[in-house]
Amino acid sequence: MGKIIVVRDGQTFEGGTLGAGSEFDRMEVQAGGTAVGTTVLHGGDVTNRGTTINFQLDGGTEDVAEGGSTAKGTVVLGHGKLEVFAFATSTGTSVGDGSKEVVFDAGVSNDATVRIGGTQEEFDRGQSNNATVFGREVVDGGGVSFLTNVVGGDEVVENNGVAISTTVTSNGKMFVHTGGRVEIGLTLVKGTAEIHGSMTSGTMTFAGPGGNLKLYNLPDFAAVIAGFGRGDLIDLGDFGFSSRTTASFSSGTLTVTDGNQHASLSLSGPYSTSNFALASDGAHGTLITFA
Repeated sequence: MGKIIVVRDGQTFEGGTLGAGSEFDRMEVQAGGTAVGTTVLHGGDVTNRGTTINFQLDGGTEDVAEGGSTAKGTVVLGHGKLEVFAFATSTGTSVGDGSKEVVFDAGVSNDATVRIGGTQEEFDRGQSNNATVFGREVVDGGGVSFLTNVVGGDEVVENNGVAISTTVTSNGKMFVHTGGRVEIGLTLVKGTAEIHGSMTSGTMTFAGPGGNLKLYNLPDFAAVIAGFGRGDLIDLGDFGFSSRTTASFSSGTLTVTDGNQHASLSLSGPYSTSNFALASDGAHGTLITFA
């Protein structure tokens, strides 16, 4: 086993390499200590109770493990992992292919970039703010994502996870499992959202053509839909289509019925019944397009 570097209160340590046959394989940054620009290779491990700046976790790991501790500008790659918990904070993390940032136990991640092949995960009161996701974000039980921008990547909201004001662009995808929640707002800019959970308030906005909203739990979808237009899709995934299925629009409400079942959606805009065309979605649902 290699040696440990201890950075104590009031000290600053710069540079250095941990792991992969280096002289040192562990670092402990104590409260009040600061470490800058260290590279952590496979087998290297950092326990951060102070501040780290511009670390590169190239296969190594860092635990940001105490209220008041922070990791700034961390680059995670080569199957490295950054864990943020116990009221600690990370800012400006870059998560690369095969690598992960995990935020839990009231930890907070701000302004992360999750690159293709990278993963960010929040659970147990962990929160991500203003992430840009080219890869994958998983919002698990008790986790919260706020103002995530999904750019060609994926956001998965599990049971008891909450996504607040997500934007999905550039063929990105959002999947909300049963028990997952979307709150305040959701914006699709040539993106897809498939909701099996709930969105009981707020506004779902189509911001440009190419948005695809798939609804599989209509009783728990009560958001107002804004911006629906040519090139956008609303898929009522569990509402079977038949020759008897019709649509009508009145006083801001689109009603779809086949005589036995009916669905109601609130839409904001100067629509009429003739603006809505219905067809089978090719599976078990009804597809609504702008006519």
